[in-house]
Amino acid sequence: ANASTEDEAGSDVFSMRTQAVRDGDSYVLNGSKTYITNAPIADLCVLYATIDPTLGPLGVTAFLVETTNPGLELSPPLEKMGLRTAQMGRITLKDCRVSADAVLGREGRGVKVFESAMEYERGCILATTLGAMRRRLEACITHTRTRR
Repeated sequence: ANASTEDEAGSDVFSMRTQAVRDGDSYVLNGSKTYITNAPIADLCVLYATIDPTLGPLGVTAFLVETTNPGLELSPPLEKMGLRTAQMGRITLKDCRVSADAVLGREGRGVKVFESAMEYERGCILATTLGAMRRRLEACITHTRTRR
């Protein structure tokens, strides 16, 4: 799961409120993520939190977190109108402690990790849409050639 979206952030993903506070050789995460694809079934997630909200995107840090980690709670799947093969859910963090080794890249460089993950995700979304469009186009061509 790639956990970035929050209720209050809307389309401005980097105005997140989920916080990561350094505590010795670990971080304590608090906050929540919503509309996270694969959250109800994920074993592992890339989770984004800010080390300092006043830094905006420069405060975002990416963490690799196991979903069995104490303090991390997964919701049941959210109801959706379509794309039911990809479950979506919420992740809630309450004093979820992760090792400093869980930081992906460097502290404050989570935007780079996010952009890299989104390149792949956008490609997958485009591929399924193109496939559906091709199927519809072929159906239209077949109908046009056979209609009277």
